[in-house]
Amino acid sequence: MDFYEPGRQSNWRQVIEIDRRLRIIHFYPNRNQDGLILREERFGEKTLEFYDQRDKDRVIYRSIRYTKHGEASHKNYSFQDNNVGEAIITKMTQKMSLNPYLPADQQIAKMVVDFHKQTGTIYLANFRS
Repeated sequence: MDFYEPGRQSNWRQVIEIDRRLRIIHFYPNRNQDGLILREERFGEKTLEFYDQRDKDRVIYRSIRYTKHGEASHKNYSFQDNNVGEAIITKMTQKMSLNPYLPADQQIAKMVVDFHKQTGTIYLANFRS
């Protein structure tokens, strides 16, 4: 576990790495205007990002699930991962907070794109998960 002082070029507050399987990076909230406060990388499996104070798009969470090259057939969704080499995206999820000034049933709460199932789903704020 490493701690970093405010104002450093990386803008990391804390980095935790466990056996080259998991890396958790806590960011200083004022590091950038994108609102990223936490990034969790589960090597060879998924990457999660958590956000705060994104009033324009209201994103609070993003997740990208992927598999190692050769385990999926969607070559169009491949990328070069620094930890596992070539990887293929299988699913993406994004969650948004609600705008208190708009009706809840007219707001998107969650979007899911599943490349393995070839589906995309948008959930309005009144959905039950």
